[in-house]
Amino acid sequence: MLFAAESGRTVIDENLANAAMMMQEFSHIYEGTVFGGKTGAGIAEFDCAGYDHAVRFKADTAAAIARVTFEIIRHGQGADLLVELRDGFNPDGSTAGSLLRFMVLPKEFIPTSKGYFSIPIDISDLVSGAYYWLIIKKAGDADNHFHLHGETIQDSLYPTYRRAGNSGAWTAENAIHFEVYNGETGNLLHGIYGYNAVTWLIWDGDLISKAYRYLPPASGFIGGVRQIKTYQWSGEILKRGVV
Repeated sequence: MLFAAESGRTVIDENLANAAMMMQEFSHIYEGTVFGGKTGAGIAEFDCAGYDHAVRFKADTAAAIARVTFEIIRHGQGADLLVELRDGFNPDGSTAGSLLRFMVLPKEFIPTSKGYFSIPIDISDLVSGAYYWLIIKKAGDADNHFHLHGETIQDSLYPTYRRAGNSGAWTAENAIHFEVYNGETGNLLHGIYGYNAVTWLIWDGDLISKAYRYLPPASGFIGGVRQIKTYQWSGEILKRGVV
């Protein structure tokens, strides 16, 4: 069987296809241990179609992040969530700081029931005790979007800001629910392969119930290959699946 790929004509361009056929680096992300973030019983919804949001946290002694979680829900067809990890960001609008990492959570993967959903980050060269920012970029419209959830009050330990435009100062807002993890303990949750191909594994007890895979296009964040696989187990034997 012969396969072909070409930029502008196929979902995967020739560079990505060539990379996929070569040996590539990979990393595995496990459940790990939470070291920062804001959680609580608050039920406030945050508009993510009209505003970017920024939340601050402090790196722990490991100076590494394996993954982050947000309490999130999809409405309508949803919208892709783009999260950035930045150093040196200032909410007064004077500087966006340095972009250290970004990751896309495809809209198809965002849950339709409110809950915490994991996003791999995989960075290990942070500065212990330094402050960093997670920027959640606005996306979607009035009918198709996602909401972050959080508290009805602010939290000085995890200051949160929003901004509608692309310039100017950010406005302080109430605390968004999120968690930051590091370490290699617990179940395997994510794999990052080669050119930012990412997998998500959803566990039901000791068994995997769903696997999500995202292969982004080389030219940006829109499109790419997005797959959800569901598994049906008979005891500990994999019986059926949908690919």
